[in-house]
Amino acid sequence: MKALVLAGILAAVAASEAGLSRAKRQRAFSGSSSSSSSWSSSSSSESSGLCLNGGSSLPALATGDHLFCLCADGFEGVRCEAVTRPLCYEGVGLYYRGTEATSESGRTCVEWDSDTRDNFLSSDVQSGRHNYCRNLFYRRRPWCNVWVNRRLVWEYCRIPRCISESLPASPSTSTSPSLSPSPSPSSLPSPSTSPPPPPPSSLTEPQTGNFLVSL
Repeated sequence: MKALVLAGILAAVAASEAGLSRAKRQRAFSGSSSSSSSWSSSSSSESSGLCLNGGSSLPALATGDHLFCLCADGFEGVRCEAVTRPLCYEGVGLYYRGTEATSESGRTCVEWDSDTRDNFLSSDVQSGRHNYCRNLFYRRRPWCNVWVNRRLVWEYCRIPRCISESLPASPSTSTSPSLSPSPSPSSLPSPSTSPPPPPPSSLTEPQTGNFLVSL
């Protein structure tokens, strides 16, 4: 009977120790995961402020530290702080990322609404929270919305088109073979009409006279 009681006590002690060790492991895991998540959130918040104008930070695989900025279209630089070719647009201006905000009539552009920002300008400057001219619907050139007589209308912007410098054509180095002109019939020698000269006299004429024939 005492042996059974002792075995029960030992089993209860072992079960309690196993429960305590399991609880300790769970607390350690939860603490490490929370610290990791807090570090990643702080790291992402710090890296998000490094890249400007809609650029994204690319971290290192091993440490997660910031390596460099992947700039949005139309920007360059270490922190995507420089605008590339802001004074003109190419083609129809689909990739124009300048800061012009005045229409052809001289009116100031209105800031883009939230729907337009979410659908078309999420990767633009400040995620589209601006009033810069853009070409969103494949129009002829960049445009923006302006107020005209208390009505919101769109107008093209006063942005010049980029002029690509054309290179001068290189002179051709291949030479075509020169053909000599064929002589005209008048310049050809005419056939001779004089009789051919007599052949030279190299044979002696036979002698004529009386021959004695001896019998």
